[in-house]
Amino acid sequence: MSKKTYFILFLIIIGLSWYFNLDKLIQNKSTGVLNNIKLAYVEKLDSIKDSIDVHFNQSEKIKELTLKNEELEKYKLLYNELSNKYNNFENFNDSNNSLKNVNIVSVLSYSKYDDFTKVYIDTHDINTSNMKIGALISDNYAAGILVKDEGKSIGLLNGNQKSNYAVYIGKAKAPGITHSLKNKKEIVVKFIPNWLEIDIDDEVYTSGMDGIFFEGLKVGRVVSVKKIGDTQEAIVEPYADTSDDSLYYLYYRDNSKNKSTKN
Repeated sequence: MSKKTYFILFLIIIGLSWYFNLDKLIQNKSTGVLNNIKLAYVEKLDSIKDSIDVHFNQSEKIKELTLKNEELEKYKLLYNELSNKYNNFENFNDSNNSLKNVNIVSVLSYSKYDDFTKVYIDTHDINTSNMKIGALISDNYAAGILVKDEGKSIGLLNGNQKSNYAVYIGKAKAPGITHSLKNKKEIVVKFIPNWLEIDIDDEVYTSGMDGIFFEGLKVGRVVSVKKIGDTQEAIVEPYADTSDDSLYYLYYRDNSKNKSTKN
């Protein structure tokens, strides 16, 4: 073999060695670059994941705080309502000094879905064993009566046919008894003596003569008057709005004291 051939073979070997080393170098370099890219990707992915976790944690926290805030707002409204009711109610004085028999009660449900004047009242934590008929009060006004039926407390609100209690009308203190007007928000006061003068806009208030309410609690105002034989009737627009009331004051007289006095 000639020297020229050996030289060519030598160059080929050198060339191949250089080529493969260069390829390896490129491969190593490429691997390093790819690893760096991969590492940066993983770090960025972790960062994004952490951001997402933080976002959802914040969202959950915000939801939790929102719910707590709504709950606190409900308690705040309840507190304000009760405070207003108490501040109004404490202005009254009962001649029998039995205002200690006053409790706040809540409405459980309607007795019938088509009758908004009859409701179940929660009195489970109140001793009503000596109560004959209780008085329901809303926002400083007479709202109806409470009766017991088979162990259940029933609220008969203004407008119910069985919500009857004694009242006075106007300065003349004309006596009468409240009754319902079918399918109307007004109520009627019946059995008013014909010789007593009552006028439109006269104020109607409880008389306390039936032992249910105490005297002086406002009921409503007269909107019309009709004479019937020896008596007259007054149509009254009640002050208490019982359409969406969920809380009432329950006032009652302890009948056990009356029994012990008679004995």
